[in-house]
Amino acid sequence: MITGIAHSALTVCDMEASVRFYRDVAGLTKAFELYSDKGESLIVYMKVSDGKFLELFYGGVKDPDARYAGDLIGYHHKNSVSHKNT
Repeated sequence: MITGIAHSALTVCDMEASVRFYRDVAGLTKAFELYSDKGESLIVYMKVSDGKFLELFYGGVKDPDARYAGDLIGYHHKNSVSHKNT
């Protein structure tokens, strides 16, 4: 049985607008960012609750004709936390 979700991830094409939406409309807080070795921001973490985050990935592109590509905007992945055997 899945007992929770540690994080879900979205790829976005406009990070400032996305952070503003999840902060101002959804009520999340910006927790932290991950940076490359060159100091470029890669991922912004928005805190949902203790230990639970929405990850926002840079680099999304709008391509309505593509069926799947890693850089499309939208859902990227999720990470489930512990499973319990009952």
